[in-house]
Amino acid sequence: MMQYYCSLAPKGKGRSQKTYSESRGHNFSLNATFDEIEASKYDGLILPGGRAPEYLAMNESVTDLVRKFSDSGKPIASICHGQLILAAAGLVKGRRCTAFPPVKPVLVAAGSHWVEPETMSACVVDGNLITGATYEGHPEFIRLFIKALGGTITGSDKRVLFLCGVRHNFLMLTSCLKYLDQETIYGSGKSVSSRHLFTRLSERSESIN
Repeated sequence: MMQYYCSLAPKGKGRSQKTYSESRGHNFSLNATFDEIEASKYDGLILPGGRAPEYLAMNESVTDLVRKFSDSGKPIASICHGQLILAAAGLVKGRRCTAFPPVKPVLVAAGSHWVEPETMSACVVDGNLITGATYEGHPEFIRLFIKALGGTITGSDKRVLFLCGVRHNFLMLTSCLKYLDQETIYGSGKSVSSRHLFTRLSERSESIN
């Protein structure tokens, strides 16, 4: 009879035991499906991080939509795990980009020129593609995106597609609303009121937990 001995690592307490933790985010009213969106009606695309990109990267409607933005040369800003969607869409080959470090193997396998983030606030620009390492880089990430849209940090009249799952990075959304001169978040349900169209998307029939 064969016996096996297994060790679990790492041993000890503290942050070394997990790369990150999760908690329930904020709820938003979703007003479109991926198939209903026309890329031609938007000036740019934002791919936030979090867990949703792990699922969205397997959705052909999502990858097809992202390719349309890329084919038109419109600014695409992706941060943290959002680059998983870019890789699945075949849009990182030969491009310089960064991401949350554990995403590196996927991006390298997809043919990207990986840029190791010196800090978790690092951002990289390659043509119309803007990538960021983590939420710590939101200020610079949004500044670069607004610049790519031809706007300024004080506001923009551009229409931006915020492509996300049911759960997404609330800090990213509020940062974008602020810099794009949107109305503020209001109410206990954290609904979004906006003078410019800022669409939150998800498949209505699929819940991402």
